[in-house]
Amino acid sequence: PGAEAALIRRFVAVVATLAVLFAAAPAAAQKQQEGPKVDAAAWLLIDLRDGHRLAAHKPSSQRSIASTTKLMTAYLAMRDLSMKEKLKVPAYSPAPAESVAGLTKGEKLTVHDLITAMMLPSANDAAFTVAVGVAGSEGAFVGEMNHAAKDLGLDDTSYSNPIGLDDVGNYSSAEDLASLSSVLLEDKRFRHIVSEPEATLKSGSMPRRSCPMPESRRGRSCRPVG
Repeated sequence: PGAEAALIRRFVAVVATLAVLFAAAPAAAQKQQEGPKVDAAAWLLIDLRDGHRLAAHKPSSQRSIASTTKLMTAYLAMRDLSMKEKLKVPAYSPAPAESVAGLTKGEKLTVHDLITAMMLPSANDAAFTVAVGVAGSEGAFVGEMNHAAKDLGLDDTSYSNPIGLDDVGNYSSAEDLASLSSVLLEDKRFRHIVSEPEATLKSGSMPRRSCPMPESRRGRSCRPVG
């Protein structure tokens, strides 16, 4: 997860950028005879204005999704909780390479700050805190993730954890990820969070500033302010 901590923001940024590009130059898109060459095993290019599929390669292929798992974690947090609500941080023991916000057991952060920590530096401890805060336990939250995926029509998606740790039961497809991202981008709260290159987490035991990727790969994703 440390090496992939920017994946979630890159994916959402690409989906958002496509909407801008094809709103600005629809004629050029229509004239394009061949799809773009993308260095990926599976991908999907859509126009967010109407959901029209412009090009694709194995869009329904089920693949490991790493930190883009947190898209669903964020979706459930915004669906079920107030952004101002504070959640108590549970015990969490990350592996050395994991991206974390450095949260301490017992401190309380707002849902807004936790989602920010999940989306910007892809903090696993923030995602785990959200899972427990929403459903009471990680297992119960995973159940809610899979129910939500079914309700949203994400037929090629399955979740086994709220973080994105590799597991045979944690997968999705390019088409499902694009669909979920489109739903999230309709929410101005989510759009605001993912549009920021850096942010300060003001709640918790101390203010923290999200760090750029080189720092998060060393096992920390947020640093104290001051």
